[in-house]
Amino acid sequence: MPENTKILVIRFSAMGDVAMTSPVLKEFIHQNPSIQLLVVSRNMFAPFFHDLNNVNFYNFDPKKAHKGFFGLIRLFLELRRQNITAVADLHNNLRSKILTILFFLTGVKSATLDKGRKEKKELTRQQNKILRPLKLTVQRYADVFIKLRLPFESNEAAELNRDIAETIYFTAVFTSMELAKELGYYESFMGSPA
Repeated sequence: MPENTKILVIRFSAMGDVAMTSPVLKEFIHQNPSIQLLVVSRNMFAPFFHDLNNVNFYNFDPKKAHKGFFGLIRLFLELRRQNITAVADLHNNLRSKILTILFFLTGVKSATLDKGRKEKKELTRQQNKILRPLKLTVQRYADVFIKLRLPFESNEAAELNRDIAETIYFTAVFTSMELAKELGYYESFMGSPA
């Protein structure tokens, strides 16, 4: 991408998901110092991005200024003045899709988060479950930048992935052991890591 690249990063909510974007953006900027990022989210999430170089914050106000469809049009017109060259949709909801489409119609390329809904359905369906590890959210965020054909390999995101997966695993094992003590062993408990 050219020197004057400015990427709009969309992640409206929730707090935990917005917070997980911060290490990904930090690593991305470290690897691509000539690129500017403009994060659009709720004002209460701005502190997550204060210490990041080349990252600016734009307040999304869904209760007043940017409420409803016409509010999204207003937000688009405001953001368009920022000379956006690409859109990274890290939310993939109706609002972010509308915003991404509006930018697309003006010739701005975009990439959207794959939430892994198909894999999650395969894992949680009643029969014929497909048990395989799911990609963690921080890696999915990093993948959006890769879809924009930007060089990006996030060591910090990979480390965070491992930490989250480890925490989930050990919490599940510990909880399973506690429930087995309280309620009795379940059918497959004896073959489990607990």
